[in-house]
Amino acid sequence: MNGKALHGPLALVVLFLAPTAPAQNRTWCDSGLSRSAPQTSTATELKDKLREATNTPDPMGNRLLPISLSITLAGTVQLDSVHAEHDQDITFCLKLDQQSQQHLQHELGANARDLPTEIHMEIVPYALDRSGNAIFPGWQAGKKDRVLFDGEPIRISTSGWSPLFNNLSGKDKRLDGKHIQVTGSLVVDPHENLGTSRRDSRCGPQGCLELHPVVTITLLNDLEQQ
Repeated sequence: MNGKALHGPLALVVLFLAPTAPAQNRTWCDSGLSRSAPQTSTATELKDKLREATNTPDPMGNRLLPISLSITLAGTVQLDSVHAEHDQDITFCLKLDQQSQQHLQHELGANARDLPTEIHMEIVPYALDRSGNAIFPGWQAGKKDRVLFDGEPIRISTSGWSPLFNNLSGKDKRLDGKHIQVTGSLVVDPHENLGTSRRDSRCGPQGCLELHPVVTITLLNDLEQQ
């Protein structure tokens, strides 16, 4: 009887810990940039917009180095990379497909060996100016100012260890492993330079290459990956 009594509680502990393990051990995006960010035709415009976004939890204009106002990249969301950050940003890592790697290389005018094959993505909750007007779309903004998912205002639930994307049809509401296309502003976030590095961060000497903030997400058919 003692053996049976011990078996029950142990089984419950294992079942409780299993769902939380991936969130604790998630891989940080390998999006480090080793060369200086180039000046593009829209870099100045993006810099001005970032500086206007003063009412964000973490004012973006204070740290993000602008590259391009808008770029569209496609790839696969890395497993266990989707996360709700402390500042309510929803982040994930996108493994770029080959065409998008070439597009990024052309945009930055760089050698392919100098560029990451993964990009860190950030969906901000909101980005307002001092008057309360939206500078960039956010996932918590009103419908007309919200990030779009497949052409509709995005709907995210942050309950549980992994954010759920309620725009997805079917029972699986997680973005992990999905093949998607993302449009957003291309920036460099110099995490280490600001003393905010994390142990598992893979930012390069210049920082992490990011789409921050994300403006639209489109779910792609797996056949488009072939």
